Order: sequence, then structure tokens, then C-alpha cells
Amino acid sequence: MKKVAIIGVGQSTFVRSYPGSIRELAFEGFSEAMTDAGLTADQIDASVVCSAPEYDKQRSPAGVFAEYLGLNPGPTFYV
Repeated sequence: MKKVAIIGVGQSTFVRSYPGSIRELAFEGFSEAMTDAGLTADQIDASVVCSAPEYDKQRSPAGVFAEYLGLNPGPTFYV
């Protein structure tokens, strides 16, 4: 098994009525985490997305996020 680590963190705006899309909200935290880690999207081997379906109204936002964040064709998992 490969070793894994969290090497960068980021946080998106935390409000009830975000004016943008769920993809834009994810991008905020993603871009902060990538800057914090000093990485680019092509250096990411796989991604894991966790969300509350009651909030985002997406059946499976993992694929939507991966495409918007430029993480395709790498594997993306939804938990």
C-alpha cells in the first residue's frame, strides 16, 4: 500500500446562500489547498470528495468537481 498524506488545506466561503455554483464553492477551497501544498492539478493522482447531498442537491458531485477542477482523467471517489 502507498503512503498517503494531507499536505495542503483550504476552506471555501461558509455561508447559507452562496451566490455561485457548487463547483465554484469547491474551487475556492481547492485553490487554497493547492497553493498551500505548492502543487498543480496534474500532480494529483486521485481525489476523494465528501459532501452532504441535502446541501448540494447533487446525486454524485465527485465527477462534477473533478472535471471542473481539472483532475480528470484521474480516479475520483465519493464518500
